[in-house]
Amino acid sequence: MKNQMKKNIIIFLTTIGIGCGVVSTAYAEDSESSSIVEVLNQILSVVQEFATSFQTYSDAWLNPDTSDSYVALLPDLSNYMTNTWNNIDVQNSIQRQLTNTMLNNATPPTFINDVSYMTVLGEPYQAQDSQGNDVDPKAATLNYVTNISAANVTHDLPKARWQGSAKAKSRYENFIKTIMSVQTYNQYVLSDFYANVANERALTQTQIDLKNKLTDQEGWFKHVSEAENIGNILREILMFQSQLYLVSLQSIEAQRQLIASIAATNSLIILGNQFTEDTLKQKAGG
Repeated sequence: MKNQMKKNIIIFLTTIGIGCGVVSTAYAEDSESSSIVEVLNQILSVVQEFATSFQTYSDAWLNPDTSDSYVALLPDLSNYMTNTWNNIDVQNSIQRQLTNTMLNNATPPTFINDVSYMTVLGEPYQAQDSQGNDVDPKAATLNYVTNISAANVTHDLPKARWQGSAKAKSRYENFIKTIMSVQTYNQYVLSDFYANVANERALTQTQIDLKNKLTDQEGWFKHVSEAENIGNILREILMFQSQLYLVSLQSIEAQRQLIASIAATNSLIILGNQFTEDTLKQKAGG
């Protein structure tokens, strides 16, 4: 297809060139038409130059890239993604061993799935409960999110009947407000783990599918480098570019959440220093 297209364009340009040559020859017999001949010769020269340039340009645009730089770059791009995911696979594979070390190789407690990150990875430490029933991944993940977000840490809410000073009661109420604000934020951010499992890990599977396509040197990479229809390739590149924009938005949101988490940690540090503050105040006041 691409060769036929190049052939048609070259034939068209050649026809124009021949036409200009014939016309200029005809006019050359008339001395009064020398200016017309000169113009036609210039047009012929431009057409010939463009035809030569077009041949080079079309070859570079339509033919597969076989340059040394491309041949060297292709495996690097593919291997980078492959090695990145291989590292993740290794991380996942050693979690059971590390958990056993944490437990000092003792019999795991019945709530092990509720505190093990393996549950979020879709590989719970125990596939069955003590009654021999298959573990519900949604319930186990929800329990894990409850634990890691500190949602299971309860508090005594301030009560009107308390007999302490107004300052002490106000200070305790502010303490509870800050703690619970941090807890609810943790619950929101970390509930993403549960959302992924509740949706049958569809997002994770999509990521794996894209990874497999992008790291296959005989797949998409080869298709991009050797496909004849460059229009299709440009459309595919634009599709991936639109996904990169989406990933960028997700990355920005993750950064915002990270900053908020740091701020929440600072709030907890401030609360934790209240005891030190009281001790220093007592010493300062004598």
